[in-house]
Formats: sequence, structure tokens, C-alpha cells
Amino acid sequence: MAKCITENRNRDFWREIRKMKDSSKIVSSVVDGLTESSDIANLFADKCDDLYTCVPYDRSEMDSVVELIESRLDSFSNDCVIQFNDVAEGISGLKPAKRDGFAGLSTDHFINGSDELCTNITLLFSALIVHNVSSIIPIPKG
Repeated sequence: MAKCITENRNRDFWREIRKMKDSSKIVSSVVDGLTESSDIANLFADKCDDLYTCVPYDRSEMDSVVELIESRLDSFSNDCVIQFNDVAEGISGLKPAKRDGFAGLSTDHFINGSDELCTNITLLFSALIVHNVSSIIPIPKG
């Protein structure tokens, strides 16, 4: 796969990625010496809790942020939301191996992306519309 990248053989690179995505997933039966699934789940829950609580914050500032978000949600309209299927349909219409010629983006990144990528693009576009961001810069054709 590294050879495909260094030799700029993008089609071979994406073929390798598809093979990796389609391969069966191997799940470890031991994590940090724990073998029971409930113990492993609790370990991950504790790690996530530690991660999300390790950065201190100002409670009054956080309350202000929550209040601001809630006030903006009052003016939210469901008509402004882009749906997952809209983005997925748009991506399915892309031609492969098209590049922007500037930032290194390729239609292959979107075509071979996961549903999570499509979900994040949907959220991004919906947020742009909801917050009246009108300066979306198109990707120039090279």
C-alpha cells in the first residue's frame, strides 16, 4: 500500500483500502489482562470518563455556552436540515479519481469513505445552513 502512495497509483491504493474494509474484523479477547466482556466494557467506560473529566472548566462559562446554544435552538427550523440520504446521493453521483488540484482532495476520498464521513458531512452542511454561513467555497476544477 505504501508503494501505491509513493508511486501515485491511486486506483491501486483505493483497491487495497476496499480489501481492508471488507476483511473480517478480529476482536481481541484480552484487554489489559481482562477477559470478561463486562469487565472490558467497564474498563473502557472508566477510561472514557477519565478522558472527558480530566480538563477543568469554569462552570459559569459552561452554563453561558449551554444557554447560548439553547437560545439558538429556539429559532431552529427543520426545513434547514440536510438529510443523510441527500449527501449519500450526492456522493454516489461523483466520478472517481477527480481532484481539486490544490488541497489534495479527491472524489475517491468521499466515494470510498464510510457512513460516518457521510454523517459528518451532513451535519456540517446542516450547520452551515442553520447558522447562515453563506461563503461556501467550491472546489475548482483542475
